Amino acid sequence: MKTKLYISIPITGHDYAEQKRKAKLAKEYFTKFHNYEVITPFELCPPTEDYNIAMGYDIAGLLTCNMIFLMGNWTMSKGCRAEQAIANIYGIKQMTEEEYTASHGISFEQLATNFLNSK
Repeated sequence: MKTKLYISIPITGHDYAEQKRKAKLAKEYFTKFHNYEVITPFELCPPTEDYNIAMGYDIAGLLTCNMIFLMGNWTMSKGCRAEQAIANIYGIKQMTEEEYTASHGISFEQLATNFLNSK
């Protein structure tokens, strides 16, 4: 079965365009390097949507996946923590940005950028 990955990234209280850029970079990386099918919260609902309604769309999207990638300072984000809790409940495999890059000695953003620029 092909891996379908949900990108979980803090959005509220952050620069929307910057977080969208980071999520897009992660999507491109995991699509090209791992051949995963990837979805992000930015694809699931418009940015003007009410927070609670947006979270509903995000959780529905997450539940179609078999893996979640928790980006940045996700532990400080209510939405990311909710998504992680849902992943726990439904047995969705989890990976944090910190865990993924621990053996590389560089940030995920640099790792992904280096890979994508080499293609």
